[in-house]
Amino acid sequence: MQQAQPQPSPFIVTVIKEPAKEMSVPELIIGSLGIAGSLLLLALVCGAIAGVVLVVWNKFHPPADRHLPSVSPQIPVGRPPNTPVR
Repeated sequence: MQQAQPQPSPFIVTVIKEPAKEMSVPELIIGSLGIAGSLLLLALVCGAIAGVVLVVWNKFHPPADRHLPSVSPQIPVGRPPNTPVR
């Protein structure tokens, strides 16, 4: 037969919670303005980058190269769009 294992003596653990830091209204407003300002700055930087990319793209690929032919009966198909009609 097996002998019973002796039970270890129990010990008690006391969990001490640290008090949560409370935020005041001015701290909350300053924090939210900081987040909004960061997002605004990020949007401005992304917009500037997109603008530069579009300007450079249009410099090397003018939009006039991508026009569809005219469907107007007054403008013949082979004529440039800014020449006067006779």
